[in-house]
Amino acid sequence: MTGISRLAEFVAQADVTALPAAERAVQQSHVLDALVAAAAAARTPEGRSLAQLFGTRARPERVGQRAATIRLSEIDDIHLPSCTTPSAAAVATALSLATQAGELDPVRLASAIWAGTETMTRMGEAVRGPEILYRGVWPSCSKKKRRSTSGPATVAKYSMLLPMSPWWTMERITFLVYAERSDASGR
Repeated sequence: MTGISRLAEFVAQADVTALPAAERAVQQSHVLDALVAAAAAARTPEGRSLAQLFGTRARPERVGQRAATIRLSEIDDIHLPSCTTPSAAAVATALSLATQAGELDPVRLASAIWAGTETMTRMGEAVRGPEILYRGVWPSCSKKKRRSTSGPATVAKYSMLLPMSPWWTMERITFLVYAERSDASGR
């Protein structure tokens, strides 16, 4: 079993109710922090500019705008071992996808946020986030040097909200990883 297939299996089976209460409380705190960061940053000139720029665009751009708004607040969480800021991407993407799908079941939504957060932090650690950050590559979102963690994390959240098989999830994550490798290397 490959690392990607193990990750896909985790994503397909992720159930936030299996987490110990203390870990669920930490996740709830991160989600609340991300929502407060989004509300605060949306009132800044930069947040208003992002909303104007991306407000009428397609879903991927709106999701990116929401994640960027959370990030520009500089008060969202950071996972130090991976040097990623998972809640900005996980919360913005999961809430956007759930709203569009009309799937607002709290357990499925929390499971999607958990799966996305875990995917992003695991991939950030796998690409040695602290080392590449030191070289000027932000592990949360950069495609430079084959180091993106946000695409596979989005697949994780999508597959949790619109139930997909582990095979579907693995296929999409594999595609993103290899597509980003090709894009970065020019091949």
